[in-house]
Amino acid sequence: MEQNNIYQLVFKVTHAGGSGSCFYLKNYDLFVTNYHVVEGFHTVAIHDNDRNPYLGKVVLVNPTLDIALLAVDGDFSSLPELQLASDESLAIGGKVYVAGYPYGMPFTVTEGSVSSPKQLVNGQYYIQTDAAVNPGNSGGALVNTHGELVGINTLIKSQTGSYVGYSFAIPESIVRKVVVDLKEFGVVQRALLGVQFRVVDQDFLDTEGKELGIKDLGGAYVAAVVEGGAASEAGIRKGDVILDIDGVKIVEPSTLQEQIAKRRPNDTVKLSVKRDGKVKQFDVTLRNKAGKTELVTKEDVDVVDALGGKFADAGAKLCRELDIKGGVQVVGIKADGILARARVKQGFVITHINDRPVYSLGDMQRMTEKVRSIDGVYPNGRSASYTLVE
Repeated sequence: MEQNNIYQLVFKVTHAGGSGSCFYLKNYDLFVTNYHVVEGFHTVAIHDNDRNPYLGKVVLVNPTLDIALLAVDGDFSSLPELQLASDESLAIGGKVYVAGYPYGMPFTVTEGSVSSPKQLVNGQYYIQTDAAVNPGNSGGALVNTHGELVGINTLIKSQTGSYVGYSFAIPESIVRKVVVDLKEFGVVQRALLGVQFRVVDQDFLDTEGKELGIKDLGGAYVAAVVEGGAASEAGIRKGDVILDIDGVKIVEPSTLQEQIAKRRPNDTVKLSVKRDGKVKQFDVTLRNKAGKTELVTKEDVDVVDALGGKFADAGAKLCRELDIKGGVQVVGIKADGILARARVKQGFVITHINDRPVYSLGDMQRMTEKVRSIDGVYPNGRSASYTLVE
């Protein structure tokens, strides 16, 4: 491994709440770390291995993927470029190295092996290794034997928060896309295919294959198609089996999800689909959360996240009592969201956002626009309107 490069490129992050690690990507002139390392801070201290201090500004974050980008005052032009390796090159048993500052101590490198290149944890895929990762390593680089980046050390599964035999890293492919998206658009571009599916494995064949007339292993069985979504518009139907995407065969659940995650709205993918015993080709133009092909801009907002709360569909009984067609009830309020700032009370039923009807949580989840007004009614029948002022 090219230890000298890693030694120069991995830095310590410190602030009043603790410490972590980050690394420098020369091509983008940005430092990358985990969001949870810098959460709640706009500026942090950065130190290299010679303990030279720098001021880092948190410029872009994606809490969902736990990635943050830092702009750091200083001249780093003499540093080498950290090469990015395809996480497709990882295999079970392959050697990897964790670089960082555990417990705020000086720079360390620990060796381990890949336990799983694609491990599903809380709905996201990670690289699982047995390399020692402890508090302070978060945000540091996971590299291969050539010193190439394969992921960001991010997660420890442990009751104590310390290493107990396995740890997780965000794959390089996700890091690369997030960095490019955040720098170019200010937000991460998320493409959606618009299907619910199950991989056709042996368990599927044993339990449902005969009933559905499916005999062959492999592919993704389309259990449902989102109306107006990318797949629906391209002609994909419930009951189809997607065999591959852009030539990549679908053999496990992660395959289809990973291929879509690497792309943006308005990208076109080619699907090989088996229907009625025949294989057909479909060109599918991917869409954004709102069901459109446009790229999302920084001005576009995830309404549910921006509101800052927990929500549930208003039940039929409540809707009858309030004489409304539908709505979304606020069942929890976070301290830093729009609901808290507008002083909306728990129990409020949202019926309109920006004068657009909201009949269900699904309606609200599909909105990607700046919230200007909220209308609705409280369980006691009192109507209320909230206008948001900059």
